[in-house]
Amino acid sequence: TVPILSTEDPIRIRSPEGTRHPPPEVNGLNELAWVLAEIESRGLDPVLEELGDGHRHLRLVQEWLATKNWTESQDFLTANPGLISDPRTTEVLWAGSDPAIVQHIAIVRLCQRMHIDEAYDLVTDVTMAVDAAMTAVESGDPSTLAYVWAAAPALAREPFAAPYLTAVHWMLTDTGDNPSAPADETIDPVHLIKAAAENGTATQRAAGAARLRRLAHNQPEHTETLTHLANILTTDPHGTTTEATTTNTTAGHDA
Repeated sequence: TVPILSTEDPIRIRSPEGTRHPPPEVNGLNELAWVLAEIESRGLDPVLEELGDGHRHLRLVQEWLATKNWTESQDFLTANPGLISDPRTTEVLWAGSDPAIVQHIAIVRLCQRMHIDEAYDLVTDVTMAVDAAMTAVESGDPSTLAYVWAAAPALAREPFAAPYLTAVHWMLTDTGDNPSAPADETIDPVHLIKAAAENGTATQRAAGAARLRRLAHNQPEHTETLTHLANILTTDPHGTTTEATTTNTTAGHDA
């Protein structure tokens, strides 16, 4: 597989810095110091009310994470939509250590961009995840692409989509000198696109190339490279040039 996102990937969802709220459960000297300072600044009652509200919010997040399957998870989030809009939700999740945390953060972010039902469709149906990721590519939207990838880990096992999406995400985020990347690993978009070409059907290659060319029009700083990647896709791995049979294919794995 070709990774874009996980807690160990060179391109990852990053925790926001400078958040105001302490962990919802006050259990250390740093948090106690925060409480005392807030009481001195704002008074006892508002601070106690905020801590109580924070604890109730924490319990909701914990119950959401404890759901047994994606259907229950979706139902719980639908019944508690405040978790989506409340910035504390991602703060609480970032404080956790469960490997599924990144996936749940991605689900929250996607639900802020689309209906809950649509977001969960991406989690449970890799074909729909491919479609959504390809739409993000054409829109030049690396953030949504990253969240779709994190929410749908099965994308990493898609022979064409995985290297293709990784290459485009790398291009859109200008991460050639990414300081978070392992020292011995450099992502090469050309190598990835060649891998996608090797694994893709003629329809996938043609649609992928068409998307790159449309994206190049809106990404002047990357026009030359994106056009080069598109040309690689339209050259059959066996050495013959394949003309794009369509520029509007978006269905399923042929996108």
